[in-house]
Amino acid sequence: MLTVCKVDRRDDHDLLKLLPSIPEAAFNSYHNQNRPLCLPETRVDVLAQIREWADGDDERCIFWLNGMAGTGKSTIARTVASEYHNQNQLAASFFFSRGGGDLSNASKFVSTVAFQLAKKRLALEHGICRAIAKNREIVTQSLSEQWKVLVLGPLMIAEVDSLQSPLLLVIDALDECENEEDVQNILGLLAAVNTPMSIKLRVLVTSRPETPIRRGFFDMTRVLYRDLVLHKVPRKSVDHDISIYIRRELRHIRLSEPIISLLIKKAGGLFIWAATACRFIKDGERVTAERISLILEDSPRGKNPEKELDKIYSRILSNSVSGDYDREEKDKLFKLFRAIVGAIVVLFDPLPAVMLSTLLNRSDLDVDQTLNDLHSVLEVPESQANPIRLLHPSFREFLLDEKRCQDRQFWVDEKQVHADLAKNCLRVMSKSLRRDICSLGAPGVLVDELVSSKVGQHLTQDVQYACKFWVQHLQRSKVQLRDNDEIHLFLKEHFLHWLEALSLMGRLSDSVLILAVLHNIAKKQDSNSEMQAMIHDARRFILYNRFVIEQAPLQVYYSALVFAPKSSIVRDSFCSQMPRWISRLPQVEQNWNSCWQTLEGHSDGVRAVAFSPDGQLVASASDDRTIRLWDTATGAARSRLEGHSEEVRAVAFSPDGQLVASVSGSTVRLWDTATGAALSRFEGHWGSVSAVAFSPDGQLVASASDDRTIRLWDTATGAARSRLEGHSGGVKAVVFSPDGRLVASASWDRTIRIWDTASEALTQEIHTDSTVFNLSFTADGSHLWTDNGILQLNSVSLCSAQPLPEYPPDLSVTDRWVSWNMQHVLWLPPEYRVSCFAVRGSTIVLGHTSGRVTFIELDMVELVDGGSLWTRM
Repeated sequence: MLTVCKVDRRDDHDLLKLLPSIPEAAFNSYHNQNRPLCLPETRVDVLAQIREWADGDDERCIFWLNGMAGTGKSTIARTVASEYHNQNQLAASFFFSRGGGDLSNASKFVSTVAFQLAKKRLALEHGICRAIAKNREIVTQSLSEQWKVLVLGPLMIAEVDSLQSPLLLVIDALDECENEEDVQNILGLLAAVNTPMSIKLRVLVTSRPETPIRRGFFDMTRVLYRDLVLHKVPRKSVDHDISIYIRRELRHIRLSEPIISLLIKKAGGLFIWAATACRFIKDGERVTAERISLILEDSPRGKNPEKELDKIYSRILSNSVSGDYDREEKDKLFKLFRAIVGAIVVLFDPLPAVMLSTLLNRSDLDVDQTLNDLHSVLEVPESQANPIRLLHPSFREFLLDEKRCQDRQFWVDEKQVHADLAKNCLRVMSKSLRRDICSLGAPGVLVDELVSSKVGQHLTQDVQYACKFWVQHLQRSKVQLRDNDEIHLFLKEHFLHWLEALSLMGRLSDSVLILAVLHNIAKKQDSNSEMQAMIHDARRFILYNRFVIEQAPLQVYYSALVFAPKSSIVRDSFCSQMPRWISRLPQVEQNWNSCWQTLEGHSDGVRAVAFSPDGQLVASASDDRTIRLWDTATGAARSRLEGHSEEVRAVAFSPDGQLVASVSGSTVRLWDTATGAALSRFEGHWGSVSAVAFSPDGQLVASASDDRTIRLWDTATGAARSRLEGHSGGVKAVVFSPDGRLVASASWDRTIRIWDTASEALTQEIHTDSTVFNLSFTADGSHLWTDNGILQLNSVSLCSAQPLPEYPPDLSVTDRWVSWNMQHVLWLPPEYRVSCFAVRGSTIVLGHTSGRVTFIELDMVELVDGGSLWTRM
């Protein structure tokens, strides 16, 4: 029995390794070890309210602690996390940090919380590991799906006897999560905590009252949360706590009561002011008195806390360059400050001092001396392996705001710093990147076979940073792109090396978005440049070869180059890199064909595909009983929607793109596209549902069924609004008119029926020669496009001689052909034969019986002009 237990624990340990976790996110991580807790006898009232809520019977499962910058939110969060950790009641903690790499976004939020949960209690570890064993792809799916499977599920099935006390999840600085959609998604996840579970879960959230967060809580019912605004806590109570803090921090310095009172007034209720002032004074050593005088200059009004904070930052900076320097030396010090500290405040991921000096092409001594007198505002670790971080985000905001940082010698010109960093990233990559940088040798070595330490040894932190963020810095700078400039030359010489590095780092999909950003920058400046043509070709190269390069990095020089079309700019630029052992290269196309990329993920045939209204997502419905959402630009899988018990036959987006409707068997389901959460289930049909459509205002969903009826459902409530009856055969298609007043349906009975949505009355019946499977209204609602032709409403025949309103060129797909304006223009080879398709503009997405999804992009200008369909594809 003991042996079996050991095997199970070992298996669990292996499964937990599949969860990408951020160790620095935890309150007690090495990264957070020097961050303070509340001192005894401080924050008494606030902590008491949090404890009462967490341990009591309050039905509100979320506590939102909010306040302006510097009011002590994070210190309170760490204190609460520490206390509940010591009581074995802490579920997990996640401390966001802007500019902190993975800590600045939500990509690993759920997996990190799940990993910490598994480490807390054995009962939860087993549940989480069982969930991973059932679905090893869970970490690639939507945050909502991850939350449901990895967090809520295990909490629901854990044995109650093993966990009597509620567990507390602490989320700090949610406002420092840089993506607003991530913030909204996280708040959406937290709302589900109110679901009845075996274990009571409480969530403490701290943040500034930023608009996206306020909006998120506003959308959440007040039954789910309570809040406390820190900057509205009585000033007398806050001053008392600041007094205790100052006396404790400066206990080794003899201060008079009037001086302490002045410091308290200067703080203006901001703990960050008090903490910064105390660090500055303590660092003064023999000039302590002078520093106190410096801080207390001017009358201590304390009426505008932000201005008082700005003053202390200004004085710390002035002090850092004080000394017997001539003008030339001071100019050098200021220049070093703007370059080094400016980089620290705008970096997208913090770097250690040594890596920072390499990236900036500065000496270690320059970096060390520049930071030497800034320890009161920066966390400068003694260990060279640990990154330099801001002690508080308000320092970044001060330096980047020209109105607040009034000494222009210290003001950081954000765009200029980004331009300098972009240039330095290019320099670092050009110097470091090369073919087979990790000495893999064999071209077929897989990424999964590599030890991460080997990658880190050859791709140091500064190089990895440059590979990930060079275009982001470029985007935020004033740099103008030109043919044959540094950026163009870098792409010509190192594009394949860069892709290899990203693949080794597990970040190849980033390259698609990076190049999309670069393409937009180039296009705005010169739409016909050589660089733009190369970027366009490079994107095609990545999308076409992404799968193989992700698996085997060196194939970027082998398969990807060998099978690139003859006119490919990438192929031409790197032809010398082709393998010499291939004596006869295969015949390839002259140009890129129309297929942008093929996506794999479904385990069975694809029944339906649809574009979101903004074209950024594609939904695919499959016989494997799932719906997948794909990123149109990158081909990355965004969500996997599971819950249907039969094959999914149809899918549609709501007009605002926030919902997806899918049909399986006799049911219709609604899903949240952002979170992947299942929202509603509509039941009432007794026959299989074949088609689904949203009304133009998104308030209604129409479903067409083999039970010969169409049903209209209320999107918000799920209530059945109408049942439209009259067809004598199963209904195969349904669509709303542009104004939402009419619904058109097509049936096996070879009729199209037009219904009034308000009265449910049948307004027109049109007989057709064969069954219609595809319907759509023209923009003015006067005609119907069908796969049998164009129908004019209030007419009983197909339009022929009637003048029609002008419509854009119409793309469609049959089994073997892509057609434009009803004329065949592109034959589909057997491997691309379709089971379904969707069109948006010049982009076509195809679903296949193999389970694959394929994108095809057509050049409509060439097509209309009669040119080749294969140019610039």
